[in-house]
Amino acid sequence: MKILIAEDTPDSRLVLKKMLESSGHEVIEAINGQDALEKARLTSPELIVSDVLMPVMDGFKLCYEVKHDDALRNIPFVFYTATYIDLEDERLAISLGASRFIIKPMEPERFVEIMAEIIREVERKEIVIPEEPIAEPVDIFRKYDSRLAQKLVDKVLELELYNRVFDNSLDAIVVVNNYRHIVRQNNAHRQMLGYKDADLWGKSPFEYLNKDTVKVINESLESSGAAHGQCEVKTKTGLFRPVDYSIFPIKNEKSEIREYVWMLRDISSRLAAEKQLKAEKHKLERITQSIGVGIVEISREYKTIWANEVIQNIFGDVVGKQCHSKYNQRDAVCPDCGVKEVFEKGLSESTHEQVGKNADGKTIWSRIIATPLYDDQGKINSALEVVVDITEMKETEEKLRKAYNEWDRTFDAITDVVTIQDTELRIVRANNAACTMFNLPMEDMSASAVTNFSVDHQCPVKDALCHLQ
Repeated sequence: MKILIAEDTPDSRLVLKKMLESSGHEVIEAINGQDALEKARLTSPELIVSDVLMPVMDGFKLCYEVKHDDALRNIPFVFYTATYIDLEDERLAISLGASRFIIKPMEPERFVEIMAEIIREVERKEIVIPEEPIAEPVDIFRKYDSRLAQKLVDKVLELELYNRVFDNSLDAIVVVNNYRHIVRQNNAHRQMLGYKDADLWGKSPFEYLNKDTVKVINESLESSGAAHGQCEVKTKTGLFRPVDYSIFPIKNEKSEIREYVWMLRDISSRLAAEKQLKAEKHKLERITQSIGVGIVEISREYKTIWANEVIQNIFGDVVGKQCHSKYNQRDAVCPDCGVKEVFEKGLSESTHEQVGKNADGKTIWSRIIATPLYDDQGKINSALEVVVDITEMKETEEKLRKAYNEWDRTFDAITDVVTIQDTELRIVRANNAACTMFNLPMEDMSASAVTNFSVDHQCPVKDALCHLQ
């Protein structure tokens, strides 16, 4: 099928041509409505596909001329537009005699499907082709003027909103034309760099950037059409300010780049705060590495987020590992886990003791103090554990316990009466022989004066016991 396309944007015209030619159709190209009208009269196409917004003659006027030309009026006319997309625009197109009104952008596959459907209707003569415009010329152009006026009103409102945003933005903004010259700056840009409007006209923002930054921006603009990053800009007084920059294009209705917008955000305060935070973090890390106790952060999934050297010297590489599997060789969370109490009960502190294995497989004891860590919304998102190795203390306690048990067995094995008294002759401890002699259990003898067990205050036993004081 011979199809005439009217499209003033070269890229859009090429894409449209390739899509139609790939389906086996002959394509005639026109760069505007006037060019399309002349080529239609010369080539007699079987279908016309036209954009609306074009120079010299737009699509609406082209459709009107085609439908009022006896030799062309029976050619199906299809609009394909990204500018006139309202219902009233479609009604105007139908009033002019168009058969279809397609809104772009559209996925190529879907456009090919619609065009194939239209072409089948044309071939079968099923497509609606008004024999003459539905409305009178005066009515048509009244509608046309109305739609154009509405577009202008919309554009004015859009520009008004744009100006308000532009002038009141806290970010520094400049508008740069296709020649890379600054054509407009906002108040924030004036305050940041100190340039008056007259200082910048005809100049490029590249003039206050270093060569390396210019190279990076140019490469990004060439590859993706936009650029984002961080750099330093030179003010009028010669000072340098660190900024985040974002550069993106402004396109017209034909998707042609009209201008570029440069947005600069002063990050001096942020960098200073980050530097201070980094220093504080480094100071904290030095403290946590030197205090001699383990410190570890545990996530709500019971994974180790961070651990100091003390923890890693004891347990090895623990970051990213489940705490219960690494410290206690368990498949599930420990039943007496302090972190679990912090997460599930919201405790501000939980202290407990645990026995586990170190990296060498040796049994160790730890006293663990768990406290919650909060996010910006005040919710607990992790917990901090202070881990104190109490293995030596536990081993010492066990040795003392064994020594006491041994001493108890030795003390009770003595066949002579043996008692231990305080300075007031009260019995603190008596062996089995003493309890047997006096026929009293230890609890009855304890805290009793030794003289209570003497029949005669002058007896040698009493004197001997008193001498033991």
